[in-house]
Order: sequence, then structure tokens, then C-alpha cells
Amino acid sequence: MLKESGLSKRFWAEAVATACYLVSRSPASSIQFKTPEILWTGNPPKIDHLKPFGCMGCVHKREGKLDPRAKKAVFLGYSKRS
Repeated sequence: MLKESGLSKRFWAEAVATACYLVSRSPASSIQFKTPEILWTGNPPKIDHLKPFGCMGCVHKREGKLDPRAKKAVFLGYSKRS
């Protein structure tokens, strides 16, 4: 993931955390091709929010009335609060 995104090696921790997040939402042969989330919660995981690691995005900000409302950003992973 890190090499494919073109980001430097200093983002390896974010790449590993993102990979773990994705693995927990992927089917596994050891549990009859179900996802860990289905076994844990009984509900299928939501995947409509998934984005490619390292893709360009925007961060919305609230500053002055005439200032830009968004800044360019690079996607580095998912929130731990979700």
C-alpha cells in the first residue's frame, strides 16, 4: 500500500493501521468466508466509506469568512473513533 501510494516510508505506521482496519472487514477462510465484524456484531461491515490509501482529498475548515473553506490533504487512514 505504501509503495503504491507513492508516500515516503515515514507513513508505514499509518499504512499498517489501515491494512489492519481493512483486514477486519474482509472475509476469512478460517471463519467460513465471513468477516470478523459479522461474527462479532451480527451485522455486515459498512464499506461505502472506504478510500484508497494515499489518495488526495479535502479537509474542511472554518476560518475567516473570505478564506478558503478547504485544504488539500492526503488520506492516511481511518478514525479510531468510528
